[in-house]
Amino acid sequence: MKQLTSRGKWKDRHWEAFRLHVHLLLAWGFAEIQPTLATDDEEKISGGLYDAIQNILEADTPPEKWCNHYAIKNESPIPGREGKDRKRTDLIFEYVTLPGRPHYVFEAKPQNYRKDHQKMNYYTGPKGMRRFLAGDYANYTAEYPEIGMLGFILSDTVELWKQRLLGSIERNKTKLRLSGSQEDVHIIDEFGCEWVSYHERDSSEQLLRIYHILIDCKPM
Repeated sequence: MKQLTSRGKWKDRHWEAFRLHVHLLLAWGFAEIQPTLATDDEEKISGGLYDAIQNILEADTPPEKWCNHYAIKNESPIPGREGKDRKRTDLIFEYVTLPGRPHYVFEAKPQNYRKDHQKMNYYTGPKGMRRFLAGDYANYTAEYPEIGMLGFILSDTVELWKQRLLGSIERNKTKLRLSGSQEDVHIIDEFGCEWVSYHERDSSEQLLRIYHILIDCKPM
């Protein structure tokens, strides 16, 4: 595997805490919106999650003091293009008190086996994971060692979708420039079906770590 550059290693001093905190914020936000989920619209789910997390961060008394170090953006345009051509990311967490204000970027994808366009290729294809390995998205995240993928599970079980996506990533490992094996990870109890994959990219010498989080979004 390629090794992180010295700049990447410097950022990793903070990245473990950053990773934990964005996981917690996602879990808290989802706990707020889960009772009212009744849509298969990706933008509505992402928007509701953003609103809930924004309310947590803006609370007079946030649940943890470290919340004051973060901001969140939704559908924020990335640098590199102008006007309507500017592509947008789903959720961005900003570490506002760290020099350089690094971002933790999440791309969200609904996973619904009843809809052909929301199957595995939607997650792993040019509008999903591959966005971060080539083009504007890759240039935008080149200085960061990791990003996140959110799978909004709208059919079947989280466990079944994990196996489907693991298999799809492996089958598409050349296009995804997969390096080494995918590994199960446990960051917080709320996300029990999570794993990480490692990818080579042209925009940076360091491998890109992608943390995959699957969330059950079926109506309760």
